[in-house]
Amino acid sequence: MLCSDDLSEPTCLPNAVNAPHAGGGGQVQGADRYVSALIGALRHPEPDTRQFAAWMLGRKKAAQAVPALLAAIARFRESDRYFVATAVQALGAIGNPGAIPLLADLLDASYLVVRLAAVEALARIGTPDAREALGRAPTDPSSAVREAAAQFLQAGTTDPTPNPNRGSTEE
Repeated sequence: MLCSDDLSEPTCLPNAVNAPHAGGGGQVQGADRYVSALIGALRHPEPDTRQFAAWMLGRKKAAQAVPALLAAIARFRESDRYFVATAVQALGAIGNPGAIPLLADLLDASYLVVRLAAVEALARIGTPDAREALGRAPTDPSSAVREAAAQFLQAGTTDPTPNPNRGSTEE
């Protein structure tokens, strides 16, 4: 059984996670129900459930989740920095340029983990607008943010995953 829209029951998401694998219904319908349940879980009162849902939406590259992720980031921006960082990473994984204005705004967030996630997400999106937003990061008070932004801007990469072979001259 899937949960109600408010997803207030702690057992709700685990039931939803199992839904696509349950009998009945087609695989596509099950996948749609799964993504819908994950989107609903972004409003769950339990922080770990929200964070898992955001992570999984990014992993699934669920483009239909972008509006809900943006709304959840706005809702929890000052109260749950780890959820916000995970939701920002999900936006980067999805790669929707519509998220760029919020991601650019998050470069000024109070929390380092959120600013680093915003840099990574903008680098993943990699459009000229995303690169322009990344151009603001070199003035960040944190050297970690400045260095990450500079690395992505200099390399011109949209892949924020460190590659030990990139730029190496050794065999």
